[in-house]
Amino acid sequence: MSLYELSRACYELRELEKREHFRTSPAAYAAQYSLTDKEREMLLNQDWRALAEAGVSIYVLTKLGAASGVEFVELEAAMRGMNKEQFLQFLKEQAEENKRFIAGAE
Repeated sequence: MSLYELSRACYELRELEKREHFRTSPAAYAAQYSLTDKEREMLLNQDWRALAEAGVSIYVLTKLGAASGVEFVELEAAMRGMNKEQFLQFLKEQAEENKRFIAGAE
């Protein structure tokens, strides 16, 4: 796999015309990059977890998320294998747990 090409395909979505191309014809957009079949599939299916595991940084993934209309919290949830509601509950639980440490009440 070429992490560089996969990351580049996501990162370049920061440009308006590239975002529009991706939105209107995702397959044609992906074809502009030297991606393996697996990389193309991850990109087109917006497989957040697989993209992250392949090494695409969260910063770069936010470009794909924004171009796809996916909220950051949804992207984070998918990378953890959760849906949005599960992830929000996880964050709430973590915040409650952290209050113990902040207050010094372990």
